[in-house]
Amino acid sequence: MSLQNLCKQAVLKFGIATDKLPESIIEELKTLEERLYIDFTGLYGYGHENLSIDWTGGMWSFTHSTTLEGPLLKHYEAMRGGHLTTMEIKVGEESHLGLAGGKLFLVPGANVFVECYDFDFEELKVVFHGRFPSVIGEKWYKFKSTFSSSRCGFKLRTEFKISNKVLSRERYWSRLG
Repeated sequence: MSLQNLCKQAVLKFGIATDKLPESIIEELKTLEERLYIDFTGLYGYGHENLSIDWTGGMWSFTHSTTLEGPLLKHYEAMRGGHLTTMEIKVGEESHLGLAGGKLFLVPGANVFVECYDFDFEELKVVFHGRFPSVIGEKWYKFKSTFSSSRCGFKLRTEFKISNKVLSRERYWSRLG
């Protein structure tokens, strides 16, 4: 990654003032921010699940919900601890997303922490880096989740290593509306 792209990421992620930058760079940053917003924010669906994604000033917000009703909703709430969960990932902070984050990042049952994220402007990807504890809590596993945008939705791919074995999971979310 070039120094120029690293600087652009820093400005976007940390909300650094752009008033002292050259006009051409300001326009380029506005274009990148608009592209991130258009390509990654919105409402997405997967089966009976909905995911609303927002990105504002370096903070990602994920709201996960279900479209189930009646007895199925009661069963879902009992199994998942509710039908509406909002998680936020702030730049410069470790974000504890808990079990809901484990579900979002395809590590079900894991208590997830997100440490940082990066953009890949060329390939339209956002990459989240984090960790989760082992079942007995003595060891931490690192994971990398990549959100790849497309016109009709996005693909989420999570990779992690347990006992020298690399595991990966994928899910395709469709854009709604």
